[in-house]
Amino acid sequence: MQELIHQQEQQQDLESDNQMTSDEILTTVLGKRSGYVRGKGYGAQPSRKRDFSQFDNESLVETVRQQLQEEFERRFDAEREKMEANLAAERARMEEERTQLEQRIEQLMEQRIQAQLAALIPSMQQAQHQEAPTSTSTPSVVP
Repeated sequence: MQELIHQQEQQQDLESDNQMTSDEILTTVLGKRSGYVRGKGYGAQPSRKRDFSQFDNESLVETVRQQLQEEFERRFDAEREKMEANLAAERARMEEERTQLEQRIEQLMEQRIQAQLAALIPSMQQAQHQEAPTSTSTPSVVP
């Protein structure tokens, strides 16, 4: 029994040492094509596993860089849209406030004009009464 277990372990060790990558299997079955890397296009073909992993690492780094760039752009666009919406809301609020202030100024000016006229009318009437008995000429308007 022990010997069977030992043989099984040896066979598994041999199989793990002889495992080939998918690229190595394709190269064995289809043959080597100079200057072509499957899935990567034309260029220098890595000849060792270490070269394959280096090539894959560079590809992975580029992929991660692109994903980060896309994520940054997505977040930047979302933040920009949020700021534009806030700016539009603030502009609308300020326009409404400006309109209200203009209306209030107009009301205050109207009240002030009315108050000045109310103060001026009695003095004009008094001046007109004083001039009326002494002269028959047309009344003069005091500015």
